Amino acid sequence: MAAVASGAFGFPKARRLRRRREFLAVQGARSRVAAGPAREPGPRTGLRRRSGRFVLFLRPRPNGGPARIGITTSTKVGNAVHRNRIRRLIREVWRTHTALFPDGHDLVVLVASGEGEWTLSRVLQELTGWNRPRPQTCTPKQA
Repeated sequence: MAAVASGAFGFPKARRLRRRREFLAVQGARSRVAAGPAREPGPRTGLRRRSGRFVLFLRPRPNGGPARIGITTSTKVGNAVHRNRIRRLIREVWRTHTALFPDGHDLVVLVASGEGEWTLSRVLQELTGWNRPRPQTCTPKQA
């Protein structure tokens, strides 16, 4: 059996979101876990963007550190084989295109649709669209 090279292509625990409360904190959900029964949730400091078949949630980490990612796929997206392929493709884009995702932030990628072609180039194209400037939908009022 061939030895697996570690380093640049690894996905260590420090680079991923692992607990439900971390996912909820990035997504800005109001829950007992995130807010507590007696406390009101704080202001939302994150960013939500739709990019192709994905919804991305980005939130700065309070203490900085390396960027971390969490991936959420619903059973509506497809069977287990299909969902795992999608996750592998997202992780590959995460590992090979680090400049797309800023350090010191947590990112949750929610797969909203499982339709269509799932290739590495297509996933890369859709994930690069999250940080493009949003078009203005209305014109500012003239005073």
